[in-house]
Amino acid sequence: MKVIADSGNGNSNTEQKNSSQQLEQNTSQQATSNVDNIGEELLRNNTNENGNQTSDTHQPSSSTSTNIASAPNSSEGLFIEMGGLDDGLTNEPYTPIEEEENAANDGDNEAQTKLGDRYYSGDGVEKSFEKALEWYRKAAAQGNTTAQFHIGKMYEKGEGVPISPEKAFVWYKTAAQLGDAAAQHQTGKMYFWGFGVEKSNDLAFEWISKSANQEYSHAEYDLGNLYYEGNGVEQSLTDAFKWYEKAANQGDAYVQNLIGAMYQEGEGVAQSYSKAFEWYEKAANQGEVNAQFHLALLYQEEGVHQSYEKSYNLLEKLASSNDKDAQIALGDMLCEEESVREMAISWYEKAANLGNDDAKIKLEELKKKRKRLAIRKPRRGRKRK
Repeated sequence: MKVIADSGNGNSNTEQKNSSQQLEQNTSQQATSNVDNIGEELLRNNTNENGNQTSDTHQPSSSTSTNIASAPNSSEGLFIEMGGLDDGLTNEPYTPIEEEENAANDGDNEAQTKLGDRYYSGDGVEKSFEKALEWYRKAAAQGNTTAQFHIGKMYEKGEGVPISPEKAFVWYKTAAQLGDAAAQHQTGKMYFWGFGVEKSNDLAFEWISKSANQEYSHAEYDLGNLYYEGNGVEQSLTDAFKWYEKAANQGDAYVQNLIGAMYQEGEGVAQSYSKAFEWYEKAANQGEVNAQFHLALLYQEEGVHQSYEKSYNLLEKLASSNDKDAQIALGDMLCEEESVREMAISWYEKAANLGNDDAKIKLEELKKKRKRLAIRKPRRGRKRK
């Protein structure tokens, strides 16, 4: 089971260990060479000569970041994640825009950030990345980590400013050094990919760990990924399972399905089909299609809530939505009974038409079997009058 899209391995950890501390010390100077004055000043004020955090007074941002399995290879950059493209906006109680404008003009950095959110999304005002950035900058200059995170995101995505991974990194790290969990996670991811900063698995592990220790669910998942593959840390399936479970307990359906798979395979935890069923069911009830597929197959096993009817219903639902694996599984379930073998062929054909090679092979074998049975069937002849 591969859960992280990275070609690195544990052998690189020793090689990076000696250089990672020096890299961390030099990063701020390298990344800020051409960055905005505000970001440069903030980063300088919040970092001592060893590159360590000097202030941790700000609460973590509620902005959502991404998982390591998404590489920075598109215009959406590092914000491609399990739940889609994150807008980074908080769901605060509605405040009349006049009140926010008055407070923002009086220097309230929270109001300035919320006003930036409004312009960013076009909530009650005409959408404008430029005005959003203007208000985010005012709040960021006062140390508001949510605003700093937003500026980083806008540089990373090229919203209202030219795309600049280097400037994005500076803003993310500025907020990360002030204790923002989402920014710590994003900083770790950029170290992992070498996006806007020199690649370092050790520093990726360090920053993602800081975020995960604040119970930031995306970081908990990614820390599990690092342990699973041995990137920046010694490989440990047990520790991988521990961090995946923390994220799963926060209700993440994707990771709940992953926990179910680890229980089913006995990876990092004692094998347990009943526990696997429990986690698959939790994820399936949230609409996680992989969990629904796994649950359908477990319904066919003895001793674990066996129900061929429930298995069939789940598979049929998935197969009707062009899930190729479900179409094949449904075909496998039906092909044993001659009375419904034509239905099995139909599902195999659907999967084959979607390009599934296994379905093509099964379809060919089933058609040959049907032909052999037809040849062997004796002729009855006409009935006598």
